[in-house]
Amino acid sequence: MSGQSHYAVIGRDTPRKDGVSKVTGQERFSSDLTLPGMLHARILKSPHPHARVTAIDKADAEAMGAIVLTPGDVPGERFCPRLVSTPEATYKD
Repeated sequence: MSGQSHYAVIGRDTPRKDGVSKVTGQERFSSDLTLPGMLHARILKSPHPHARVTAIDKADAEAMGAIVLTPGDVPGERFCPRLVSTPEATYKD
């Protein structure tokens, strides 16, 4: 076999087909999509590291029509339970 490879891709530079659209902002990502009746969620975290949250006032959000879930609404479930990366724990992220 001569110095030329008979492979079409292996060992050769391949242009990225999505490169231009990504750097120009034209590429569409899942966060860019909006569908009718789509559910939107927001996670509010404490601005204080290691603080103990003793109460959550959700009255203002519910007055605007939001559906608010707090840890009390889903007892026994912890957000991001992964202390050690294991396949059965990572799916929740």
